[in-house]
Amino acid sequence: MTIEIRQLIIRASLTDEPKDKGPQTGAEARGGGNKNNQKAEIVREAVEQVMQILREEKER
Repeated sequence: MTIEIRQLIIRASLTDEPKDKGPQTGAEARGGGNKNNQKAEIVREAVEQVMQILREEKER
């Protein structure tokens, strides 16, 4: 039985952590800019990954 997703809602919660603790995000690893740019980069990467998963599911 297949399931068709007509709407996908993604919610994320971001918190500021000191740079000496926790894993680095893609933006931090590349020496990203200010906090807003870092958050935007995280959201962009998450959306890109979700879209890739949806494309792969559609191809099946």
